[in-house]
Amino acid sequence: MTLGDFNLDTFRLDLLWQAGGEPPPGLDLKPFFRDLIARLELEKVEIALLVIRDDRMQELNSRYRHKKGTTDVLSFPNQVPPPTGGGPAPG
Repeated sequence: MTLGDFNLDTFRLDLLWQAGGEPPPGLDLKPFFRDLIARLELEKVEIALLVIRDDRMQELNSRYRHKKGTTDVLSFPNQVPPPTGGGPAPG
């Protein structure tokens, strides 16, 4: 179930609920992320949030981290990797 997305010129939030059932009533993360982005003085922020069940989390944890079992959070960068042989990634 897609809960929708929220777009401003500098902020995009995509939220996808795949945890079974319906999301909690009144679930609205936009104010939280808006406040966080303002406090951190960030620009051009894009957040994609996928809420899933433990069985799917175990599958992703195994595929991307090569670890058995579930975990609380998996995060992935949304940046182009630095050139091979270069210095540290910018930012």
